[in-house]
Amino acid sequence: MSDPQHSPSPRRSWALIVGANLLVTIAAWSAMQPAVPSPFRMLAAALLVLAFPGLGWLGVFRQTTFDLPRLALATIGVSSLVCVGATALTAFTVHAPSWLLLWITIVAVMNAGFVVGGTPRRFDPATRWGVLAAVALVAFVVSATAATRLVPPLEDHDMEVRGTAYGLASDFKPYFLTNREIFLPMAHPPLFHFHVAASLTLTGEIDAVLPSYRSARRAEKAVENGRSFAWMDQWRADHRAFVQQPALVGTRAPNALFSALVVALLCDVVMRMTSSRWAGIAAAVLYMTFPETVVRSAYAGYFSVTVFAMLAAAMLFDTSRAGPDRKRDLGWLAAAGMFAAWVDHKTVVLILAVTVWASLRAAWSTASAGPPWSPARAWRTIDLRAVALGAGFSMATFTWWGYALAVDSRTFVQDHLRMHIVHRFLLNDIRVTHDASRYAPSMAELWAEFAGHTGYLFVPVALAGIAVWLFGRRRSDLAVVLAAWVVMGSVLYTLTDWRQTKHLMNQLAPAVAAAVVLVWPRRDETAAPNAGGSGRRIGRAVAGTALVVALTSNLATDRRLIRDFESLEIRGASDVDGW
Repeated sequence: MSDPQHSPSPRRSWALIVGANLLVTIAAWSAMQPAVPSPFRMLAAALLVLAFPGLGWLGVFRQTTFDLPRLALATIGVSSLVCVGATALTAFTVHAPSWLLLWITIVAVMNAGFVVGGTPRRFDPATRWGVLAAVALVAFVVSATAATRLVPPLEDHDMEVRGTAYGLASDFKPYFLTNREIFLPMAHPPLFHFHVAASLTLTGEIDAVLPSYRSARRAEKAVENGRSFAWMDQWRADHRAFVQQPALVGTRAPNALFSALVVALLCDVVMRMTSSRWAGIAAAVLYMTFPETVVRSAYAGYFSVTVFAMLAAAMLFDTSRAGPDRKRDLGWLAAAGMFAAWVDHKTVVLILAVTVWASLRAAWSTASAGPPWSPARAWRTIDLRAVALGAGFSMATFTWWGYALAVDSRTFVQDHLRMHIVHRFLLNDIRVTHDASRYAPSMAELWAEFAGHTGYLFVPVALAGIAVWLFGRRRSDLAVVLAAWVVMGSVLYTLTDWRQTKHLMNQLAPAVAAAVVLVWPRRDETAAPNAGGSGRRIGRAVAGTALVVALTSNLATDRRLIRDFESLEIRGASDVDGW
C-alpha cells in the first residue's frame, strides 16, 4: 500500500512519468548523434544505462527515506540488473548488439516500475540536494572534458574494458584478445564491462571493438584445433585499431557518471560531519584537483566505480541517517556489498576493514563485560551491519564466479584466481629500496610518488585526520569505518603486488574527508570561539595552510599535465602508455 502522507499528487506523478519518458527519448537520440557535444552524449548514454531504468522503480522502496547513498545504490543497482538482462536478451535472441532492443528494454522496464511502484515518495530533508546536484554536475563536466580532450586512449584501461563489449552483447561472453594470451579475460568482475557494452551500443560505437572480438574468436578456434596463433602480432594490430578508433564517448561515459557520484558522495559525507556546505564544497574541489584524480576519473577503468561502491557502502554506517527499521538497513548493506563485489574484487578492502573493526569492537565489548562468557552473549556483541555487508559481498562473489566458471573455468582460475588474487599475495617483493629488475616501485618509492602526486603536504594532514577519527573522543561509526578503509587499503597496497599509486588512490576520497573535517571548525566551536582552545585552533590553522599549499601544488601539476600529458610519471604502470 502507498503512504498517503508521502505520496505525490496524481498530477505530479503523471508529470514525472511523462517527463522521464521524454528525457529517455531525448537521451537516446542525443547519444547517437556525433554532432552533439561529447559531454552531452556521454551524459545521455550514462543516464540511459545507469539511471533511467532504476528511476522507474524507486517507488517500490515505500518505507525508505532516500539520502544520496541509498538513492544512488537503488537507482544504479536496479539499472545494472536491467543492463545485464538487456545484454542477455540481445545475446540470446538477435546474437548481436541492438540499439533498438536495448532502448525498448530500458523504456519498458522503467515504465513497468512506475506501474508497479508509482513514483518516489520519501527524500531525506536533511540532505542538501541542490548543493550535491551542482557539485555532481561540475564533476561530470570536468571528467567528461578530460575524457575527450586530455587523456589519450589507454591500453591497460580503455582497451581492456571496452574490448569485451561485442562479445558480451552477441555471445554473453567477454571475448577479447589480451596481451596475456587469453581470449576470455576474467581478471575483474564483469558488471562494469556490461555498463560499457550498453553505453557503446547506445552511442553507436560498439562496432569499433569488432577487431578485438574477431581476433579472440580466431584465437579460440586455433586453440580448439591445436593450431599455433600469433598472439602478440594480432594484439598489436588490435591495439593499432583501438588507437585509430577509440570510441571514447561510449567507452568512458559510465565512468564519468561514477566519477561525478564519488565527488557528490564526498561532499555529502563532509557536510554531514561538519554541518557546513562550504566544507563539503572545499572537499570536492580539493579532490578534483589531484592530478591522478583528473586522469583516473576520465578513462574507462575501475577507479571511480570502485570508490563509488565503497563510499556509498561506508556511508550506510552513518547512524544519524539510519532508518527506523534497522533490519531494512541490513538489507541496504547487503545490497551494497553485492554491488561492490560485482564491480571490482578490490572493494574487499572495505569488507576487510569493516570486519576487523567489528571484530575488535565485539571482542572489546565481550572482554569489558567480564565473565560469565557464553556464545549467546558473544553473538549479541556482533555488529550485524558488518555481517550483512560481508554476506552480500560473499554472495555476489560466488555468483560471478559461477558465471565465470560456466564461461571458461580454466581461464577463470588462471586469470582471476591465480594472477589477480593469489599472485598478488605472495609477498615476495617486500622492500624499501629501488630494484630495477622489478616492475613495481619499492614501498618507500610508492609513498614518495603518492605524496608528490597529492601535493606533498596532504598526506600528513590526512593521516592526522584519520588518527582523530580512530582515537578521538567524538568518533562515530561512520568516521571509524572510513578511517579503517584508508588504513586497510594503505597496508594491503603497500605490502602486496598491487603496489601502485593507482591503488592507493582508491583510499583518496575518505582521506580527503578526514583532512577537511580535521581543519574545519565544528558548528559549536564557531558559535563559541573559545570552546576549542587555542592549541586546537593553531593546529587547524597549520593543517589548513598545508592543504592550501597542497591544492596550489596540485593546480601547478595539473597545468603541466594539460600541456604535456607525459609529464606525470607513474611507476609500475603499463609499459605501452605509462598508465
